[in-house]
Amino acid sequence: MIAVLAGLALSACGATDDPETSPLDHLDLVGVDFELNSMIIENTGTETVRTEGLWAYRDGEQFEFNIFIVEPRATILFSMRELGEISADGGEIALADSDTFEVPGSLLEYVAWGEGDFALSSTATEAGLWPPDEGAVPVPAESVILIRVDSTVTGPIAWEASDQID
Repeated sequence: MIAVLAGLALSACGATDDPETSPLDHLDLVGVDFELNSMIIENTGTETVRTEGLWAYRDGEQFEFNIFIVEPRATILFSMRELGEISADGGEIALADSDTFEVPGSLLEYVAWGEGDFALSSTATEAGLWPPDEGAVPVPAESVILIRVDSTVTGPIAWEASDQID
């Protein structure tokens, strides 16, 4: 897991600390761990980020993060237990700066995988986080983790499923 997290940190695109953006904009969703029922988030900025006001959505359920400090370039594993079990069969996760996930301007990150009805896909498309008519990331049944392998693009091509954690 440590090697995967180190690889994620090296592959993530560095964000600039633009004073016009929210500090939450520097928190990137870089992985979904099916085995540990968790999401992996990285602070791509150069300043610490408080998770105050950060919300997560999974398949119709949502929660507000407890307040944590995420150091620059730190990669953190956050449990999704408050939202139920994550399945490799299909699902979607979004991060937002409010509990209004249906508003494109509040979405910060988005990924959809496998089969299913992806309620936020059109909102994520409007927000520029998911290309139109791209579908979801294909995930073989034996997959244990979904990793963002290219932070310079959006959609399924940015993600890869794996049955191994290196």
